[in-house]
Amino acid sequence: MRRDDVERVRWMAAALAGIVVAGGLLVTGCSSAPCGICPLATYDLQPLNDGAVTWSFPGSAPETIGVAPGQTANSDCAFENASGKIFPAGDGGADFVQGYFALRCVGAGLGAFNFFVNSLGDFRMWEVGTFTMAAAPEGVGLDYFPGAPRQVAAGPPPCSPAAWFDGIVLTVTVEAAAGGSAPYPELVTADFLRTFRLDFDTSTVQPRGNDGAACALPFVAQVALHLTQTAHDYGYNPDAACDCNAPRPTAAP
Repeated sequence: MRRDDVERVRWMAAALAGIVVAGGLLVTGCSSAPCGICPLATYDLQPLNDGAVTWSFPGSAPETIGVAPGQTANSDCAFENASGKIFPAGDGGADFVQGYFALRCVGAGLGAFNFFVNSLGDFRMWEVGTFTMAAAPEGVGLDYFPGAPRQVAAGPPPCSPAAWFDGIVLTVTVEAAAGGSAPYPELVTADFLRTFRLDFDTSTVQPRGNDGAACALPFVAQVALHLTQTAHDYGYNPDAACDCNAPRPTAAP
């Protein structure tokens, strides 16, 4: 994750403490593994080219832009699976999967806004079909940096800059599912494939700030992502360096 995102969105550090603990490869200064070796299993997500984000201000026509892979938004929103970790199961339980993706957008006249979505679960278990999930607390967030001051209706104070969408409904449509999980550290079968759509609408919930109080955004957004994974998006590094400043990760109970 980029340093500026960490500084701007302090809430992401709290939501993803487990990722920071396990993310030895992302910590500078540990490349020679002075604190030991912590084997690391990871996953990635790839955006397909028909994803879109639509936003609108009150009284204005909606605007839509596409989604492309990357860390920096240009004419499209930039999708990055910023972190994905898999920890081995303990006592015969399921593997513990933790990660998040970032969607960074720049819109004409809108300024910049960055979505962060985490805690989607284990994609390897998903089967073809449609289901919904309500976002966990601090599971879907946004930071917003307006290009110019915008008025909001009378009510809660403006979100500045972070907003949470606790309980927002995420709709998942799994279009293709082949293969499945494999024992750690293989992670998935050779024929593994998951292709799915993920949709959500910020107008359906009340955004809240870091303090948990209701806050107001001057726009709403509808996000429609088309994502895929294959076996090549899963990896295992037995020689990953431990994070010198964190306790050793443990498997989920």
